[in-house]
Amino acid sequence: MSAPDQGECRNRLLALMRPEDFALLAPHLERCTLKRGDVVVEADGLIERVYFPEDSISSIIATSPEGLETEAGMIGREGCVPLNPILGSDRSPHRIDIQVGDGAYMIARSALVGAMEESASLHNLLLRFAQVQGLQSNYTALSNAVHQINERLARWLLMCHDRSPSNEMA
Repeated sequence: MSAPDQGECRNRLLALMRPEDFALLAPHLERCTLKRGDVVVEADGLIERVYFPEDSISSIIATSPEGLETEAGMIGREGCVPLNPILGSDRSPHRIDIQVGDGAYMIARSALVGAMEESASLHNLLLRFAQVQGLQSNYTALSNAVHQINERLARWLLMCHDRSPSNEMA
């Protein structure tokens, strides 16, 4: 399988990388199709791969000790999931599900970690994305706490639309 061309990547994080950083990842990136309902990683599960969605959307699911669940975050073509390897962990505290299935690139966690160890600029870019994702989770929690259901639904629909390639939503 040949390495992807950076100019053809629809994942914004991959497209934004410095060419030399993308070159570190490219030989390890593999195109895949994610289906709605696929589980990227189980809560407390070992992370084997990191996914860079193109048109798919994933949900970060937080679960209470009583088994209650909520979507704590959403990641599409603007980033990658799970974020934990970027932060130095090989496990995820949350389950990550695919909400909208479609194409993505996947890379072995070990290859991503190796590339980050080789390139400070790559690691810094991925850390900035992790920071943005943390902010999104904070605002999701705030919205869930203070807004009525219609406002929360409108926010969720807009977030899905931002990550969709068209005005059609599955």
